[in-house]
Amino acid sequence: MLYYLGGCMKTKTKGIWAAIGFICSIGAYYYLSLAIEWIWSDICAKHYCMKTLSLAEFLAIEAALIGVYFVVSSLDDWKHQDKFQTAKINLVKLHEIDSILLTFKNNLYNFDECYVKYYTNSLSDNEITETNSFKKYKAIKSHLKIQDKIEECDLDINTKSINLFQNDFESCISLAKKYIQEIDKEVIQINNERRVHINSRITKQEDDKKTEKEKINNMPDGFLKTLAEVSLGAARISSSEETTLYSDLIKLDINLEDFKKIIESKNNEYIKFSNSLKNIQNKVNKY
Repeated sequence: MLYYLGGCMKTKTKGIWAAIGFICSIGAYYYLSLAIEWIWSDICAKHYCMKTLSLAEFLAIEAALIGVYFVVSSLDDWKHQDKFQTAKINLVKLHEIDSILLTFKNNLYNFDECYVKYYTNSLSDNEITETNSFKKYKAIKSHLKIQDKIEECDLDINTKSINLFQNDFESCISLAKKYIQEIDKEVIQINNERRVHINSRITKQEDDKKTEKEKINNMPDGFLKTLAEVSLGAARISSSEETTLYSDLIKLDINLEDFKKIIESKNNEYIKFSNSLKNIQNKVNKY
């Protein structure tokens, strides 16, 4: 609405200046005609001179020039208005991303209580490539559709259309991308470190079981060997050992404190994005 009123005022101002210029040009034409007739009358009486424009011809040319000016000016105004409307649409998308990032931060700050559907690792896996916490972290990102929203907004800003304050929009979406990328980098690094310890723990238990089995197989046949085999079978059936292992693996996994440290260390990146978004909002509001 403000932009529309501003455009109307701008058009009205142009019209006033055009009218003033039109009136002044008539006076200029009158005095210029008198000057030509006074200065060149004797010369033109003896020599051939180009005929001066009549008032009607002068006014027709001037009206045509003013018309061309208004057409070109209107096209320029339309182009700016289109950029303004595009900027408003993409500004809404940036605010949506800001809301998603705030939810994402809150989920990581309350990682233990945050519920999302994800798949845990099986203790029978020979090697774990992703810890349970890392899978949950990816599930949170997928649930919020962070990557999809940022890529969609990035495409709209950099490829599909031109915004008013284009450089500011490009910088803002780049900061949002950098914020998520920096967090991903930290989480992936911790995941890789922790999974090494988890796999070592699982391997150690498997090796202990193999050692125990080999020890029983090397025992002479008899009551003691049979008793040891029965005990080993009962241990496999019992879930207490697996529960103990699972409890140990949880301790080795990425925890709430890890996520809090990451979020706090990358908070400056989010602040840069937030300030950039506020700056764009203020510029669009003032336009």
